[in-house]
Amino acid sequence: MASAMLSSSMLCQVQGLRASARASAPQRALRLEVSSKNIQTLEGKVVSTKNSKTVIVNVLSRYPHPKYKKMTSSTKRYYVHDEDEEAAEGDVVRIEATGRALSKSKRWVVAEICGQKGCDPNQN
Repeated sequence: MASAMLSSSMLCQVQGLRASARASAPQRALRLEVSSKNIQTLEGKVVSTKNSKTVIVNVLSRYPHPKYKKMTSSTKRYYVHDEDEEAAEGDVVRIEATGRALSKSKRWVVAEICGQKGCDPNQN
């Protein structure tokens, strides 16, 4: 009865959505890879490596005050996943946001370890 009320073009669209929802796991993974073009990246300094496969990174952000235009700085601590435990305290690292949460507080992964000097600003 409900399908009789839908036009044929709307019915095809609904059936297409249902078919895409039943896609196999490799097809879904491929779709996720294609959609993740704009990955948020930040650069910060490792302040703690005491946890297993987790580093804590301080990210410094500088911005002008909205009214007085004086440059203001603030830091934020991110819990970052480091699978190989390569980062050491004091290293500058580039981190990337993940598509989903890895744990209660981890939503970032180490993308590149730049050492003590810092990352190349021309590289994305």
